[in-house]
Amino acid sequence: MEEAALLSALERGSTEALEQLIRSWSPYVVTVIHNRAGGVLSPEDEEELASDVFFALWQHPERVCPGSLKPWLARVAVRRTLDRLRQLPQALSLEELNAEPAAPDAYRNLEDSLDLEQTLSLLSPLDQRIFRRFYLLEQSTEEIAAALCLRPATVRTRLRRGRKLLQKSLCQGGQKP
Repeated sequence: MEEAALLSALERGSTEALEQLIRSWSPYVVTVIHNRAGGVLSPEDEEELASDVFFALWQHPERVCPGSLKPWLARVAVRRTLDRLRQLPQALSLEELNAEPAAPDAYRNLEDSLDLEQTLSLLSPLDQRIFRRFYLLEQSTEEIAAALCLRPATVRTRLRRGRKLLQKSLCQGGQKP
């Protein structure tokens, strides 16, 4: 059955359509989750998140236009994964957050990850937490401010100053400015 027909059947409450969509798209959704989490989550957590994605599809099939199922599934999978990552203890290191992914990324190989970790060590512990939350967990400045008991303007200022420090350090070959 084609995507439009499956979505139409799903809107009518067809569990068979949902089962067929799960069989067809589950590997893709799990891969999106695994890649976004960088291997931090267990396979069981990844499967649970995939189930959440398909449950969202079951609850709101009308939100998916025919021909846009793949990006819709990816978007929901990424959001659910980021929500789960935000719930993890903050003791995760950058290396754990950048664990070997299935898809290539600019900072995903071990050498780049270690260089990035060394460069981030130039920042204060608070600024490191802000950078990790902003760039790795993709939290907004408002979310970071609330989590760290700071003002959003303070978070933005620390991000700006940290970027300048890191840029200066990288231009000097990684030496502390």
